[in-house]
Amino acid sequence: MKVSDLTESERKVWQSATTGALVDLRVGNPELDSPEKWTEWESGRTIQAEVIVDLLIGDDEAASTAVRGVRLQGARITGELNLEATTLRCPLALLDCSFASGINLSEATAVSVRLSGSHVPTLDARQLRTHGDLRLDEGFSVSGGAELAGAHIGGQLNCTGGQFSNADGPALNADGLTVDSSMFCNEGFSASGEVRLAAAQIGDVLDCMGGHFFNAGGSALNLWRATVSGLLRTESAVLEGILDLTAAKTSSYHDDTTSWPEYLRLDGFVYDTIEGASVKERLEWLLRNESGYLPQIYEQLAAFYRRSGHDENARRVLIAKQRQRSAEGTLADKIWGSLLDWTVGFGYRTWLALVWLAGLLVLGTILFGGIW
Repeated sequence: MKVSDLTESERKVWQSATTGALVDLRVGNPELDSPEKWTEWESGRTIQAEVIVDLLIGDDEAASTAVRGVRLQGARITGELNLEATTLRCPLALLDCSFASGINLSEATAVSVRLSGSHVPTLDARQLRTHGDLRLDEGFSVSGGAELAGAHIGGQLNCTGGQFSNADGPALNADGLTVDSSMFCNEGFSASGEVRLAAAQIGDVLDCMGGHFFNAGGSALNLWRATVSGLLRTESAVLEGILDLTAAKTSSYHDDTTSWPEYLRLDGFVYDTIEGASVKERLEWLLRNESGYLPQIYEQLAAFYRRSGHDENARRVLIAKQRQRSAEGTLADKIWGSLLDWTVGFGYRTWLALVWLAGLLVLGTILFGGIW
């Protein structure tokens, strides 16, 4: 694109890119500056996507321009911001902007990308590679879903305060995602549609504390085979739909009873520590497993209590395991299970046998003592 064809605002963006300075086109009225109000914005706030693309990849006259950063706030961006399979020369920050078309970052390589507060129809960032952070936070909104499948984020992925929706599929599809640091979907985060993190690799914390996940009749948060090296948090989260933890792994899982959805998928879920509920509440948590009784989910919880030195809690879990196994078995299983439960606590409370023996001795003494 020729510099001579640029508008006054576009020239500011072009010139500021050489220093990395922010071009702020807002008018200072929070209500009017909201991207939702873009139809009321003056024409001077309109920037062609082609200008941004040229600066980022060095096309046309931008090839001879050294850039340190493209940073723009409060603009209406027209045309398609298509950066597919390109290498961005500098950090990109498009803040509180309104996009006429979707953003395509598929297979792109970037230093960092920040879209905080911006409203976009769609975001395609499949197999995106960043050296630093990807920020979809602070009022970021996407109405047609965000695609991050196979992306590799070298820093943090921050979605705090982001609004994700998609009437025709996942609100956020990040299957196979790798985040070297932490991922945040906590306070202010909202998804209308499935959030998919199947087989994702999170290098530190996955924080969903206080986030809202809505997908009634399906998976609200899908962590199938995901690995979270640090802490996985869901305290105070609202989950309308299934929480899928099938074969997921984390060093520590923190939740609370208010965050539990009606159904969970816990088969193969592995954790070193778990916090947020009593042993009694944890047993109720296990009963929410969608596929019913599974030995592993009880054994995993019992192993945690045993490692923590809470042997009695571990026994309670293992007894509950046998009770549930009997309850879902045949009539003979139920009768035999009840007998084992009452007599020796399924082998975990063998001292009950002494109680029964003592009782029988006392009863025998009373019955036969009178005869002699």
